[in-house]
Amino acid sequence: MLPIQLTLPDSFLDEEVRDGFLVSSQMKHVWAVELDLLNEFIKICKKHNIQFYAAGGTMLGAVRHKGIIPWDDDIDVMMLRSEFEKFCKIAPQEFQHPYFFQTEETDHGCYRGHAQLRNSLTTGVLASGFDEKKNINQGIFIDIFPLDNVPDIGKASFYKKLKRLRGKCYAFQRRGLKKAFNGNRQMYKQWYDNLWKLCPSLALEICDRYYKRYEKTVIMYNSQQTKEVMMTPFHEDRWTWNRSDLNSSIEIPFEMLSIPVPKEYANMLTKTYGNWEKFVVGTSVHGGVIFDVEHPYQEYLANQENK
Repeated sequence: MLPIQLTLPDSFLDEEVRDGFLVSSQMKHVWAVELDLLNEFIKICKKHNIQFYAAGGTMLGAVRHKGIIPWDDDIDVMMLRSEFEKFCKIAPQEFQHPYFFQTEETDHGCYRGHAQLRNSLTTGVLASGFDEKKNINQGIFIDIFPLDNVPDIGKASFYKKLKRLRGKCYAFQRRGLKKAFNGNRQMYKQWYDNLWKLCPSLALEICDRYYKRYEKTVIMYNSQQTKEVMMTPFHEDRWTWNRSDLNSSIEIPFEMLSIPVPKEYANMLTKTYGNWEKFVVGTSVHGGVIFDVEHPYQEYLANQENK
């Protein structure tokens, strides 16, 4: 039985062909957990009058499919930094087990630059970091992205600085050390393992140092009235939009729920995806997440380690 509170329509979990794409029953179960997370997120936003919007593929799915893109596997939302900070203050008290609101403050060692709402009774482990053995919540999740101001002049150098700082933080996690050791897998694996085994506090301190600099830099223009905002942590032009596109929103059906999207969604989707009305089957599946709706992530990871 799925660990969710959302009431699903009859046969929702059945295998189904949508827009010429076969959605498996297994993926429908993952969708159900994510939609339940979205439903809980929406409840808290409404309770505290917090404005948010569908983001990325979720915005595209809402507009084009009235639900999840058939070949997609996650749900994304976004909000202005002021709303994000408000949400971060109330979320840890509002969400109770199995729901877990994850940021660097609530679960040290994430270093993502955005928040996630997770279901602790499931597994949603990033394949790219599977062997990092992070002691953080790794249940199935939805992403919650802040929108930060972009300077009117010097945008490219601002992006470059943010990517450099975030990259240095990740350089002390396994996936980043390849570059540090010129691709010598054995060397960087040994360096990483020894650092985290012998002196985990130092490893965390190094990551923390760069991540705090990153956090301070990413909000440095938020006190100014800039023309554009970016979706953090995607520091590139396709994820940057005119602030005026966010002046108002409309509600659009999204599976059995509804979700707000910016009224000027066409401008934003064109900036991000180009000809977004054309179906490109299969391009939204991340393929980088290991899903298990039946086992908590601690159990799943323990079983994998014992194999």
